[in-house]
Amino acid sequence: MTLEYELTLDDVVRLGEHVNLDDGPRVPAGAIVRAVLVAAAVVLLVRQQLPAMPWLIALLGAVGLGAAWLVLEVSQRRVRLRRYLERVLGGPDNRFLVGWRRLSTTESGFTVGLEDGEFRHAWRAVRRFERVPGYVYIFVSAAQAHIVPIRDALSETDADALVAELRTHTGAGKD
Repeated sequence: MTLEYELTLDDVVRLGEHVNLDDGPRVPAGAIVRAVLVAAAVVLLVRQQLPAMPWLIALLGAVGLGAAWLVLEVSQRRVRLRRYLERVLGGPDNRFLVGWRRLSTTESGFTVGLEDGEFRHAWRAVRRFERVPGYVYIFVSAAQAHIVPIRDALSETDADALVAELRTHTGAGKD
């Protein structure tokens, strides 16, 4: 089996989010505290300015605003992770990180070809693999995973065939 695809920095960011690369909680406690404080401040301000407004309506409006604040804070996590990856790994100019890929499988293992080289792995090197929406991740160490994005030239059928081959040769997996 041979698959060809383009890997982008966004694909690497998604993997970083998936494995929690920044070691932070998915929803930071500070974001929850700030959202609650914003909601409480809104309730008090609205009740002070409009004393005739029922508490329930003020509270519901504040909960909505607090939830919107929380969504905004959590979405900033992806931005921070992208900036971190660009700074540490060289970002979109690092051809070992992003760019054209060709994944080929054989009876003995798989190869991921790049423009300037390739990574070769025996099947026994695969620690685990995961099929998540939009991607297949093949982990070959605690610090290295190959990302196979499911889009453009790669279809869901291609991803299913890759997962079946990984399962057949490795017995590993979590998909």
